[in-house]
Amino acid sequence: MLSRKILAACITSVIGFFIVPLFFNFGPNEYFIVGWVVSTVTVPFTFVIGVISSLIFYSKHQQVWISYLKHIGSSLICVAIFSLYGKLNGGQGIDVLIPAFFIGLIYTTIFFIADYATKYLEERKDISMISG
Repeated sequence: MLSRKILAACITSVIGFFIVPLFFNFGPNEYFIVGWVVSTVTVPFTFVIGVISSLIFYSKHQQVWISYLKHIGSSLICVAIFSLYGKLNGGQGIDVLIPAFFIGLIYTTIFFIADYATKYLEERKDISMISG
């Protein structure tokens, strides 16, 4: 299960690099710069916080939407910590909070979908090995 979560984090990092810049209007020449800057902050959080919280929240008999809401809650906690850190270092908390919330929501959704898809493929592979 840990390897599946790490695979989902890798997929999230790659897809997020290309999707997140679409939500920021900086101009066509800065698309990859925005992807790189956002990824340098979010990828470590995805691998550390995302994988650990996803392992903690895992339950076989849990509704999909409940699990998704738990992942969103974890993302909001990370965004709040990131915003508080920015505020304590002389920045304005609200200036960081709203973009960080959208980035966290995007990355959480991508991670959840990637994890769910890899779980489905893993179960399908197990079923085909049993029957065939």
